[in-house]
Amino acid sequence: MKTVLVIAVAAALAATTASAKWVYEGQWGSLGLGNGQFNFPYGVDVAPKGDVYVADHVNCRIQHFTATGSFLGKWGSPGTGSGQFKYPDGVACATNGNVYVTEHGNDRVQYFTAIGSFLGKWGSEGSGNGEFDSPAGVAVAPGTGFVYVADVWNHRIQYFTLTGSFLGKWGSSGSGNGQFYYPWGVDVAPNGEVFVVDFDNNRIQYFTAAGTYRGQWGSYGSGNGRFDWPLYVAVSPDGRRVYVTDWGNYRVQYFRWSDPAVAPTSLGRVKALFR
Repeated sequence: MKTVLVIAVAAALAATTASAKWVYEGQWGSLGLGNGQFNFPYGVDVAPKGDVYVADHVNCRIQHFTATGSFLGKWGSPGTGSGQFKYPDGVACATNGNVYVTEHGNDRVQYFTAIGSFLGKWGSEGSGNGEFDSPAGVAVAPGTGFVYVADVWNHRIQYFTLTGSFLGKWGSSGSGNGQFYYPWGVDVAPNGEVFVVDFDNNRIQYFTAAGTYRGQWGSYGSGNGRFDWPLYVAVSPDGRRVYVTDWGNYRVQYFRWSDPAVAPTSLGRVKALFR
């Protein structure tokens, strides 16, 4: 009898979670050169304390905001020197507060303090280990500290230590669930789930830490929750909010995980089993 009750309870509770989904919550930004404006915003990430960093691609700078879009600061200028950028693409925050930036034009990764002081760099053009062909998304795993880089035109993900030592690589291309047509942005949630931007399919896919497909959302368009070539994704420190730079729509969209209300009929069925 206990086995039957356990199975019935599990089925009833499972039915109450089937409608959980990511829902639109807000946005900020417009086209321009001013503080809080963008010329093709690309990478985005959330620091441990909740601040948001955005790679302002054509303006060749990093901008820094509060969790809901209030401007805090910026750094960078066009160039190839340390602390300069040639089209910054991805941005990622480590648990120690350091900020990692990939560069489309310079085929490298640079890393900085939370307020933009230069710390180091690695990478060059090529297809070998630790080399890149237009690196894009970058993410720092909160548990291991591994730095993951989306190596777009080499169709792979490479990962490194926090100071750039090569650790490994993986990747393939395709259009089905768990496959990508230009995997551009990448981020890792606190629970180890990996979120990947499927650029040309205008969607976000998410996976377990080992790459098992979990789900997706998004399609082409300009409405709330739709995308025109999304580029980068960032997960908040608590794992319940996801930020996406929406390149073709000149905006940042953010989403939260919406837990469904427990259906009274389901609770009633559970209670009835124990009477």
